[in-house]
Amino acid sequence: MIRSKNFIYRTLDESEYYKVDFTQFGWQKHTPATEVAPCVKREYVLHFVVEGKGTYIAGGRTMSVEKNQMFLLRPGEHVFYYYNKLCPWEYYWVGFNGDDAARLAAELGFVAGRLVLDVKNIDSVTEIVKELCLPENEGLDPFYLKSRFFALMDLLHAQGRGRRDSGLDAADSVELYDAVEYIKKNVSDNITVSTLSSALSVDRTWLFRIFKKKYGVSPSEYISSYKLELAKEYLGETQLPIKTIAQNLGFENYVTFSKAYRKKYGVSAKEYRTETQKLRSGNEEGQL
Repeated sequence: MIRSKNFIYRTLDESEYYKVDFTQFGWQKHTPATEVAPCVKREYVLHFVVEGKGTYIAGGRTMSVEKNQMFLLRPGEHVFYYYNKLCPWEYYWVGFNGDDAARLAAELGFVAGRLVLDVKNIDSVTEIVKELCLPENEGLDPFYLKSRFFALMDLLHAQGRGRRDSGLDAADSVELYDAVEYIKKNVSDNITVSTLSSALSVDRTWLFRIFKKKYGVSPSEYISSYKLELAKEYLGETQLPIKTIAQNLGFENYVTFSKAYRKKYGVSAKEYRTETQKLRSGNEEGQL
């Protein structure tokens, strides 16, 4: 900053502003009659749970979510989230996209595969979205809407700075987030450490170090584990042929997939699907 008695001048670094657009907001209170279904979003959508609890399935993982937590839906990812029947949830949400949307999500604390986070100041956060949802505010000026969105991001960003306990500095956290995002978005390809390092313009040694530091495994082991977790989800939630699942997840061939799946889970993919279908069928009969 240049400062004198009659003059003040300062330019912002590129890291100090965000090319992000505020795209949507809303509120929903689920009841036992509310329908749920898998979906794919075209933008980032943050949900803030203010009552109850539920389940969020994304990236081959099943995560519990409850009051005073937030969860992130990412663009292009097949997700499924539903309320707890004994304690249906209520939540608010906001959506955003843009060139720096992934960076913003990472700096809020959604790094290294984290998709569910605690919200310490949930009342302050949801108060902003509540205001936007009021019927009398339906015609709010778009500039005011954006100002409230960034006020919300400011609250969450402050909390995100205090959340970084991964042992990584901020720059490494964002880079690791990019690496994990690349794996998720290109899961149908035969991803190797070489293709990953080339796509992100980072060194192979750095990739190995940062994955070991955060996850305790090499990048190759992480990729394989992620694909197998996703395969397990597809086996349980879809009727896709097992060979198709293996092919869609970039495995070299069906035999390679079968060996890897049995090694990780102790049963074959076919055995897991058969057992899952039996359990589901039994639950459905019990509800009749």
